[in-house]
Amino acid sequence: MTPLHDTAEAMAYTTENNCVESNNTVLDILNNVFGYQSFRSGQQEVVECLLQDRDCLVIIPTGGGKTVCYCVPGLANKGVTVVVSPLLSLINDQIQRLRSKGINASFVNSKLTQEERETVFHELSKSNTTYKFFYVTPEVALSSLTMDALQTMSANGNLTSTLY
Repeated sequence: MTPLHDTAEAMAYTTENNCVESNNTVLDILNNVFGYQSFRSGQQEVVECLLQDRDCLVIIPTGGGKTVCYCVPGLANKGVTVVVSPLLSLINDQIQRLRSKGINASFVNSKLTQEERETVFHELSKSNTTYKFFYVTPEVALSSLTMDALQTMSANGNLTSTLY
């Protein structure tokens, strides 16, 4: 099985891959990427909050559309959205869904080798990284390697937002 973070396997989110152009509205992204005509109750407020770079606490039940709440602004903004999640199966599911839509996403967790982690962090540290989303488990999020990568991303202007 090919590792989920293999950049050769995943496509970047670009207009060349028939994805949404950056000047489209959030509703265009919602429709063209996720196939929805409108937001569910509360989702648009969350998206607007994140697009305005404001902090927000969102409590939505399982299956309630949290992914749309952070993916739409993540796709509308330049840079990488970092998602911290303790659930490896959820991370794997999200990575596969995003990649199936032509969106380049990666992850690091404790099951990856050091070399695999370094490959991901090297790509994240590039000023022209192709990643749009980066998933990390809480224990890895606190590591010095992750903190260094996040600082580099922030300095490069590539850190869009971090979600916990």
